[in-house]
Amino acid sequence: MIPIKKDTDRLKKIKEILRNFFSIEGNHRQRDKWVISELAQITPGKKILDAGCGSQKYRPYCNHLEYKGQDFAQYNDKGEISVDLDKKLPVPDYVSDIWNIKEADNSFDAILCTEVLEHIPYPGETIKELSRLLKPGGILLLSAPFACLPHMEPYFYFSGFSKEYYRFYLEKYGLEIETITPNGNAFLYVAQESLRLRQFIQNRFLNFVFSILVYLLWVPLLKFFSRIDKVSNNFLVFGYQVKARKKINTSRMT
Repeated sequence: MIPIKKDTDRLKKIKEILRNFFSIEGNHRQRDKWVISELAQITPGKKILDAGCGSQKYRPYCNHLEYKGQDFAQYNDKGEISVDLDKKLPVPDYVSDIWNIKEADNSFDAILCTEVLEHIPYPGETIKELSRLLKPGGILLLSAPFACLPHMEPYFYFSGFSKEYYRFYLEKYGLEIETITPNGNAFLYVAQESLRLRQFIQNRFLNFVFSILVYLLWVPLLKFFSRIDKVSNNFLVFGYQVKARKKINTSRMT
């Protein structure tokens, strides 16, 4: 039995090495790590709004908080949009447009809003609304793509947002940025999008050849350069993760 266990452990290690060398970690994993880490730092008992919560994937990491969810509809477990409220997933506390949430000013100690801005027609107005709902000194955790392909259509309005977009609108609506964290870099971005190209190659043989070249040569090369890269995340990334705090003395926003 012992040799079998050793062989199994050895096989797992080999698979892990191959996975690290020939594949890339989905950009959502880095975002999840950031969100979970930030949520853990919020003082227990504080009230948090998950704006555009969808399937409420981060709710399990808010057990120490008073969690409230908002969304314009319901999502099933495959991430597809549905207007059917009879689902197993929890119904959001607020079913509304994200830029018009029926709640009083200064209601929340923290607001989480991840990968939502690209799916709404009024992202600037949404930031204004989230600021209105935050208590002075409250924390906003915000993420969105920098450059992405259309997805979840017809609810897709923007391909991405730059650091300057966040700086302009967060400052305009009374929020002070504490950190802007890039997710990924140019090499990882190109690797991810190279893998997506397979879906556009209809010929099965050519698709196979393309996949072999990408997985065995192109992705490992890009991952190597990604590890030694120091500057490309200033130009091309998956997206930005922003932590901002509502200013204590904030005049009424217009």
